[in-house]
Amino acid sequence: MKAVEGLKGLKGLSILITAENFFVHHYFSRLFAKRHHLRMTASGGDAINELSQRRYDLVFVNEYLPDMGLTDMLAAIRRSRPDAKSLVMLTHREDENCLITRHGAAGVMIKPFTIMDILRMADRVLPAGASRDLFSEYALRRYPVMPPDGL
Repeated sequence: MKAVEGLKGLKGLSILITAENFFVHHYFSRLFAKRHHLRMTASGGDAINELSQRRYDLVFVNEYLPDMGLTDMLAAIRRSRPDAKSLVMLTHREDENCLITRHGAAGVMIKPFTIMDILRMADRVLPAGASRDLFSEYALRRYPVMPPDGL
């Protein structure tokens, strides 16, 4: 998929979204595209290829991918980019501590999550102050919740 570039002159984060669901791509593109470099992939293999070519500040990984399991995806991210901060999006509660401590996820978000949940998670995993301008005020008002099954 084509990268969605941010506005000229704004230095933002590099964010990779890996999800097979178009609605997840749509939601995150509305949140991030104006301020950050955003790349979206629909499979684990595409995401690993993307990570081998570019450094990403945040990597959002949906729990269901067509070509690999979540723990395999997290392991592949750790191998290719140990410094990448992987945030996992789940539709149901799993052993979050296991995903974080044993499989390298920086954090876990359970759908439906809010834009403030994303902001709090980013605050936990990014350097101090990096998430301050993660979203515009417009995005905070317009896209407050990621629905559990898309938009």
